[in-house]
Amino acid sequence: MTKMRINKVNVYPNDNKWIVRTEGCERAYRIVESQAEAIQIGRKVAIKRKCELWVYRTDGSVRSKDTFGVDPFPPRK
Repeated sequence: MTKMRINKVNVYPNDNKWIVRTEGCERAYRIVESQAEAIQIGRKVAIKRKCELWVYRTDGSVRSKDTFGVDPFPPRK
């Protein structure tokens, strides 16, 4: 059995709840009441798995993107 590499954790709204879902998984990792709680959970998962955290607004646009681990496109100095 091969281990799947998670590249992204998504935080997004759904029916007055906030979903934390890892890329490639059909089921939500967690469903919570507040965006702040979902971001906190998503950040912990992304740090542990050394991947990206994408947070979406209620209109579907991207609110923020953070990379934890190796950044494929680091900022120029």
